[in-house]
Amino acid sequence: MERFKSVKSLGDKTVNQLSERKIHWAHNIESVAVIVKHLSGNMISQGGMTF
Repeated sequence: MERFKSVKSLGDKTVNQLSERKIHWAHNIESVAVIVKHLSGNMISQGGMTF
């Protein structure tokens, strides 16, 4: 659980540095928003965590 909290905190700090426009910007790949959605889904499915 502590590792999860640490990784989530790091992710939150990273995303908080981006503007709304940059969060949804994509260049030939998925946007940051879509990647974060996938990561949170993976964390929930593997650890039963909710946000």
